[in-house]
Amino acid sequence: MNFLEIIKPFKEIIVFFAKCIFLYFLWLLLRKFIFFPESSTDKFLIHQITHSTAYILNLIGYETYVANSFVGIAEYPGVSIAFNCNGLSLMYLFTSFILAFSGKWKHKLIFIPAGLIIIHGFNIIRTALLAIIVVYKPGWTDFNHKYTFTATIYIVIFILWVIWVNYFSAYKKT
Repeated sequence: MNFLEIIKPFKEIIVFFAKCIFLYFLWLLLRKFIFFPESSTDKFLIHQITHSTAYILNLIGYETYVANSFVGIAEYPGVSIAFNCNGLSLMYLFTSFILAFSGKWKHKLIFIPAGLIIIHGFNIIRTALLAIIVVYKPGWTDFNHKYTFTATIYIVIFILWVIWVNYFSAYKKT
């Protein structure tokens, strides 16, 4: 039995991981030369997050302020959206998985933007909740930022992947 016959049952898995590795190195190149920290994409996402967060907080009755990458509730320190917290890397991670996994392109062209909107929306909600935590339980801010919301966004992305695999991929449930 030759090598190709041995790996034949694993061909789809090997192709998937090869695509993931390629997309990872592509991301490294894109991040270094196009989407470098403080790029216009990063600034756009931060602007969207801060202003959308302020809008949501205003809707629920808080007086807010936005200053560059800071958003907060009046008279309190607020939260800063760092370049590595704007969701761009998570959006790329999600997109890469969908691109690497099997499925029809027409489904990918709908599912990827929908997933990106969900991820971005969650990031806005996360920022609003952090701003509220700063007001009522400032000692909890760091823990929630590092653990609660990090775990939650990865769970959201995982659920989106499960939806993709089960309903839109070539392996969908029938």
